[in-house]
Amino acid sequence: RYYAPMMLSLILCIIAVYCCSNVHSKKVKQFGYLLVTSQRSGSTWFCVLLSSIKGVQCGTPQPNKAVTYNSELMIKYSYINHSIPFHWETWVSESERHFAQLASSQSNAGHLIGYKLMYDQVREENRDKFLKYCSDNDISIIHLVREATPNRFASQNAMGSIKHSTNATEAAKSKETTQKLRTTVDKMAPMIKDTEALVSRWSTAIRLSVATYSQYVVYEQLQDPKILSRTLSSLLSGISSNHMHYDGKSSSSLLKLHADRCEDRVVHYQVFA
Repeated sequence: RYYAPMMLSLILCIIAVYCCSNVHSKKVKQFGYLLVTSQRSGSTWFCVLLSSIKGVQCGTPQPNKAVTYNSELMIKYSYINHSIPFHWETWVSESERHFAQLASSQSNAGHLIGYKLMYDQVREENRDKFLKYCSDNDISIIHLVREATPNRFASQNAMGSIKHSTNATEAAKSKETTQKLRTTVDKMAPMIKDTEALVSRWSTAIRLSVATYSQYVVYEQLQDPKILSRTLSSLLSGISSNHMHYDGKSSSSLLKLHADRCEDRVVHYQVFA
C-alpha cells in the first residue's frame, strides 16, 4: 500500500512526458523559399508585403528602420562586389546559416521563411548547382520579374536620389521630381536585349528544374489588387502544405515602385518602341 501512490505518481509523470513530447512532435513544418529576381524589380516592397502576412517571413527583422526587414541576405555577392572570390560550397554554407537563423527567429512553427536573391548573387555559371540545391533542400522559388525593362533601368538611374520611403507624401514628391532617363537607342537596345535574355534563361531553367515549387510573378500585374490577392493566395498554398491562405488584409508599409508607363520614365521612349 505504500508503493501504490508512488506508482500512480510515476505513471502520471510518464503520461505527462508523453503528451508533452507528442505535442511538440506535431509542430507544423517550416517551409523555405527564395525570391529570385533582379535589382529594381519591386523585390523590397514585395518582401515587406510577404512579411506582413501572418506566418510568412522574408529576411530578418530590423526594427526602427524604414525598410523593416533586411531581405537581401546575400548582397555581398552582388555585381558591385564581384571582386570577392566566389566558392560554391561557401555560398551554400552561408545560405544554410541564413535559413537556420530565420527558422530560429520564428516564435511559432508553420511559417514560410526565406529571403530575396538577385541573379548576380548566384552567378550564371552556378545556376544549375543553385537549382539542384533548391531541389535537394525542398526550397521553393518565387521568380519575380519586372517586365517593363526600360522602367527598371530608369529606376536604377534614379536610385541615387530616391530611397524607399514609408511616408506617402515624401514618396509622391520624389516621383514628381524624378528626372526621366535620357539615353540613346544605341545604348538602351543592347541593355534591353541582354536583360530580357537573362530573365528568359533564368525563367526557362527554373521552369524545367525539379524544384519543390516555383511560380513566375510579374511585378506590374501586382498593381492590380485582385491579381495581387490571387498571386499571394497561390504562393501560400503552393509553397506550404499547412493550409495557409491570404486574407487580403495584409499590406506593405512601403509604396510600390513607379507604376508609370515606359514613356513616362524614358525621354523619347517612342523611338525605342
